[in-house]
Amino acid sequence: MRNLNNRVAEEFTRWRKRFEGSERGRAALAHLDREFPEAKVDAPVSLFGRSLRSAVLRACFSAAHVNPADDSDHVHRRDNQAALRELASQGKAVKTLRRFLKRRSLAAMFVTAYASVVLISTQI
Repeated sequence: MRNLNNRVAEEFTRWRKRFEGSERGRAALAHLDREFPEAKVDAPVSLFGRSLRSAVLRACFSAAHVNPADDSDHVHRRDNQAALRELASQGKAVKTLRRFLKRRSLAAMFVTAYASVVLISTQI
């Protein structure tokens, strides 16, 4: 675990230098300093720091390194989207079945009886 923390801390340091050296990073930090002047205290910025600047940089670092495959919420959203896509086709199938039941009541009775037998036999 300690090696992992050291590796992440080293990566954070490299990332922070690139971020602070970029035009967008400088602009974001300048905006932070304007909005929260007390955030620019002399406390060193690090992955484990307690200053507001450390917290903001840590959040940006985490966002830049997010892996959707490891995010359980992302997996749930993807699965829910797939279910909603399937639901649309299921809705069409139900409408087709409903039309069949209305138009062919005698055949629908046989189909319903057969479907019941199939459903019961698959539960055993």
